[in-house]
Amino acid sequence: MYKSSQSHVCIVSFACVIGAWIVTGGTNFGVMKHVGEAVRNHTLKHGNKKPIIAIGIAHWGYISNRQQLVNSQVCISAG
Repeated sequence: MYKSSQSHVCIVSFACVIGAWIVTGGTNFGVMKHVGEAVRNHTLKHGNKKPIIAIGIAHWGYISNRQQLVNSQVCISAG
């Protein structure tokens, strides 16, 4: 079983220092899971003093209860 390594903590710390955003594939598997855990642990330790911006962009098919995000009464025009 793969355990979260110090490198994930270093990525989060480095992102905090330089103000970078962390963008992942948005799932709770593999490296993305470990990066998420490192962000969570950093937030629990430092609170809002050292905020981290992390964005997970998941494939639509992986989103649970995605039908709740669809509103049939909203129409967005492309033009």
